[in-house]
Amino acid sequence: MNIRKKIGLQFLVSNGATVANFALSVILARLLTPTDIGIFSMSAILITFAHVFRDFGVFSYIVKEKEVTQQTIRTALGVLLVTSWTVAAILFFTSDVWSVFFKTPEVGDVVKVLAIGFVFIPFGSIPYALLTRNLEVKRTSKVMAISVVTYFVTTIALAYTGHGHMTMAWANLVNIIVTGAAYHWYSTTPIPWLPSLKGWKKITHFGTGTIVTSTVAALDAALPDVMLGKMSTPAAVGYFSKAASAVSLPYTVLKSTIDYFALPYLSKLHHANEDMAAAIQQASSYISVVIIPAMVWMMVMDREIILFLFGPQWVASIDVIPWLCLTGAAGILFRLVTPALTSIGKPYAAAVPSLLVLLIKVVLAIMLFDGTLVSFGIAMAIGQIVGIPLYVMVNKVYFGLGVRQWLRGNVPIVLISLITGTFSYALKTYVHPNFPIFFSLLFNGVMFVAAWYACIMLMKPPIEAELRRFQDSAVALIFKKDAAG
Repeated sequence: MNIRKKIGLQFLVSNGATVANFALSVILARLLTPTDIGIFSMSAILITFAHVFRDFGVFSYIVKEKEVTQQTIRTALGVLLVTSWTVAAILFFTSDVWSVFFKTPEVGDVVKVLAIGFVFIPFGSIPYALLTRNLEVKRTSKVMAISVVTYFVTTIALAYTGHGHMTMAWANLVNIIVTGAAYHWYSTTPIPWLPSLKGWKKITHFGTGTIVTSTVAALDAALPDVMLGKMSTPAAVGYFSKAASAVSLPYTVLKSTIDYFALPYLSKLHHANEDMAAAIQQASSYISVVIIPAMVWMMVMDREIILFLFGPQWVASIDVIPWLCLTGAAGILFRLVTPALTSIGKPYAAAVPSLLVLLIKVVLAIMLFDGTLVSFGIAMAIGQIVGIPLYVMVNKVYFGLGVRQWLRGNVPIVLISLITGTFSYALKTYVHPNFPIFFSLLFNGVMFVAAWYACIMLMKPPIEAELRRFQDSAVALIFKKDAAG
């Protein structure tokens, strides 16, 4: 199977998972309260942060290494068991501390269950890393399907039977155990059960580099839940979380595919001494030209999206969506910086700009927050935009991707986003202001996609060649079927 077919398969499977998970989110929005979801969100951010120390760069180390031996696997497992079980113990026995920190007793109960999952994660992480390294898309896709079904069914059953804020915690634990067993079942590489710490320094040296950047990224992801949890209420965290989940939809469509291929693909290019600047620019353009216009469309259709997906009880999430879209659009321009730096053995290099952006967001949130989600969203957006020159500098220093080259690749994306966004706004204002919500979204969405496609064909960003190739293949397939008929 060539790389395009693998990407296509991963895209289809991961988006099937995305549809299932989003459908689950919609169902849970009606079975659970904003407070239930807010409590879990506040608990989950601690786990997200803890995952940085649990993994300690082991996954990335296995994927990016040129050669992996049985001893490498045993050592990786040994390091992962030490870090994972240590983090699990810390989280479990300090769960009451987090209850006090958030002034919400239920947080501690959720943290305890999530911490137990860390005991089982290492046994699935190693075979998953090896499958990813070898781009075994068919096998990982089967595991993904098992994981999605397990989590979907378990979560709905628990929510329906009244488990409230504990619903996702118990479902997460069940899913970890089932998924880990599935990765072992489908693994193509023998996985030794006996761990080792021989040669642990090499892995931990690399892990120390990744942990700095990963910690900052985890802090950035956790920032809204932590600060709103302290400065406002669990309900505010829930409303912000729902707005963020809606905004993340365009990225979620591509996230699994990006995460699956970015590091192994860039690592292979680095080992082959290929032009990293050109590869990063092209791959980044593919991602940005899809996601950024989609986020602009969400700015236009914010009210309709929230009411259709989550219902009127989440109306307080609407006003912050444009600012979250702006934050996401600014961040997606540099989505490949961290995996690219990891592929060349310098994962720590993204930490400085990321940390500066994080500090700016914290300061702005403290200064601008007036009790409304909009003020918090504005702080997040400004902080992300201010960080753009910092990431541009990282690209130039480590990959030779100059400012002019970067602008040439991204100016067309901005133009496409502005044109399609203006078109959608005009339609909403003058053509279908009184359509029912579903038909408003459907009509505007279809017209937006048509306008986006027209812009791609006219401006010819890198993705245009891929779309034409897909179009030609589809036409050839149709004619082939007609001839056969």
